Amino acid sequence: MTPDPQTLNALSMANETYKQLAPKSAQAPIVGEIVKRMTGAFRTGESIPASTVNSWRSSLSRLTASNDGATRSAAIEALTALDDAMSSTLTSLGRADDVARLATARDQWRNFLAIQRAATSAGEEAAVGILSPSALRNAVVQQGRASYAQGGRGELGELARAAGVL
Repeated sequence: MTPDPQTLNALSMANETYKQLAPKSAQAPIVGEIVKRMTGAFRTGESIPASTVNSWRSSLSRLTASNDGATRSAAIEALTALDDAMSSTLTSLGRADDVARLATARDQWRNFLAIQRAATSAGEEAAVGILSPSALRNAVVQQGRASYAQGGRGELGELARAAGVL
């Protein structure tokens, strides 16, 4: 990934908001570390290896499930900035079809995680592999209440909403 000013700005804004909203003792240092490393790479003209970006994404993804709203919000903002930067890098390398494949893979992974959460929820039906409409809805909502409420979350969001009507 090649850092650009837009990415640095988005990451810096996420980090500043995080520092203002979350108590210092509760702040995960990952967002600040990403800003620091991306800024250094931008100044020197270095690229960030894919393995590093993947590691950052994994750490940030775990934080999106935090009970702390500021942490969750900062992680989502930082993930969005990283994903946008990766898309820009791939597009500039003439790999625009990889951007679409990557977006599809991320959606599929997110759907898998929601289904996994619903399948491991409490209840007799879940124990035998039956997903209840409410468990699916709850799992999808936990991944992003605002997105779900605005009609987002793709096919799984549509399925959860339709199942809730039954």
